[in-house]
Amino acid sequence: YSLGVLLYEMITGYKPFIGDTNTEILMNIVRGKYPSPRKYNRDLPLRLVRIVKKCMNKDLSKRYAYASEVIRDLNRFIPWQDQVHKKEILSDFIQRFKVKERTTTKTDLRTESIYQEPPWLSWISVSLVLLLFLFGGYQINRFLQNERLASVRLNINHPPATVSLDGKKIRDTENGQVELPFLPPGNHVIMVQGHNNFGTAQFLLELIPGQKKDLGVELPKRIPFSQINIQSEPPGAQLILDGALIGTTPINGMRVESGEHTIKIVLNGYSDFESKRYFKNGENYSLNFLLNRKKTSIK
Repeated sequence: YSLGVLLYEMITGYKPFIGDTNTEILMNIVRGKYPSPRKYNRDLPLRLVRIVKKCMNKDLSKRYAYASEVIRDLNRFIPWQDQVHKKEILSDFIQRFKVKERTTTKTDLRTESIYQEPPWLSWISVSLVLLLFLFGGYQINRFLQNERLASVRLNINHPPATVSLDGKKIRDTENGQVELPFLPPGNHVIMVQGHNNFGTAQFLLELIPGQKKDLGVELPKRIPFSQINIQSEPPGAQLILDGALIGTTPINGMRVESGEHTIKIVLNGYSDFESKRYFKNGENYSLNFLLNRKKTSIK
């Protein structure tokens, strides 16, 4: 996001978020409301504007995830002929560049560009500067990742989930694969909390410099329970739950999974009682069965 703001200022000469007061500026930042770069420079190519807007997207999931992706799009955008002559273009750009005072208020905002003609030289030069800057940072990050730092890839069996590292929330993910790059060597605790009906998996691991580790995360299924008290009149009747004999009444504090179950009460000399009941998660139930004596036949 910050890189997108920087690129916005480089190609327009203005800050993206403006306002008469600090409060107004902050509200525009929160809303992601800013003028299109082409408002200040109509010669800007749409492809470059799209790169800037993707960097500054209000939705984190729609921005570039890695610097390598920005480098890729900039490489596709800048003509190869200009990349070959980047030294000459950058040298000419530095000589032409002039700094002017800028304000961020609406009343003082001026629309003239800080760049001299021709306009194509400005945006190509700016893009090449940014490309070199990104490529240098990307190479440094690769060195740190490969030579000194470690990385972990999580393969989660039941997304969505929440991932935490060393007690701090990292992200919510809808995908089954999560990358945790640039981890310092040493002991770490990774916790993955499942959503909906899935529980939590925790890993305690020691990472060594340059290690790349894949972890398969098997989230356990969370089994919700209901608590049931069952009595019968008279007592001593057999309780059969879903075809399995549980015990004799009275039965207190029995835990069953939420959902529909078949309850059958059987007592010699009394008519059997069978019923289907639905139990909600976390609810307590007290069931009382009044049994009827069997009718005896008279010969």
